[in-house]
Parts: sequence; C-alpha cells; structure tokens
Amino acid sequence: MGGSVGTVQDAGNGVTVGAAIQHLSPGGGGPGTILPALVRMSAAWSGGPATLVADGVFGLQDASQRWLAAGGEARAGRLSLRAGYKYMPALASVGGFKGVTAGAGVVLRGLDIDYAYQPVGSLATSHRISLVYGRRAVTP
Repeated sequence: MGGSVGTVQDAGNGVTVGAAIQHLSPGGGGPGTILPALVRMSAAWSGGPATLVADGVFGLQDASQRWLAAGGEARAGRLSLRAGYKYMPALASVGGFKGVTAGAGVVLRGLDIDYAYQPVGSLATSHRISLVYGRRAVTP
C-alpha cells in the first residue's frame, strides 16, 4: 500500500508550479516494492494560444531514476499541436528513451480527441489516442 502527495500553485503572470512525492510506501520504495519513490517538480507558462512546460523527476533511493522533459502546445481554434523532448540519462544508451515526442488534438462538439507519439526504447513506439466527452475538470 502506498500513495502520493503533491501541490500545484499559481505563481502569477501565467506561471504555474507544482511538486509531488510519488509512490510512497511503508518500504520506502526499496526492495519488495514495485514502484520507486520519486520527487517530481514542474513549471508551466500559459499565454494566449501557447503553453510551455518543463518537468524534472528524481528518484529518492535510486539516482538512476531521473529524467528531464520540456514541451509546448500551440492552440488555434479547435486544434492543438504539441511537441516536446524527453531525456533519461540512465537509459541514454538504449535508443528511443530520449528524444522528440509529438501530439495533436481537436475538439468536436464537446468531444476531445487527442493523439500522442512517444518513443519507448528500441523495442517499441507508443501511440496513444484518448477521447474525452463533456467538460474537462481541469483546463490547461
């Protein structure tokens, strides 16, 4: 059994910052636990039709569990285009765990359709499609 705790704060001028400790468990993320305990820190700026985001993740027990990511989104009417870059130092020698990510979305009559592309090592590439109907609980 475990959990996570975090906060998101509006820093003003379109800037939002957040921090979280994830995968807390009685074992402290050590041997016998499935997920490593992580500290995540993020910052985002949103101005008009554009959003920029930076994210850093650091392992509490295992220094190799860390990565950095940055990306952006541009919106024009009902269409959104996204691009980013992810870098995982511990897996730099495994092709695909770093590099460009991309996505797109469209809103049609209350239905959000989103697509995302992300490389997942030299074994696979992830393609995700999501459909959300109705109002979003959180708006970007």
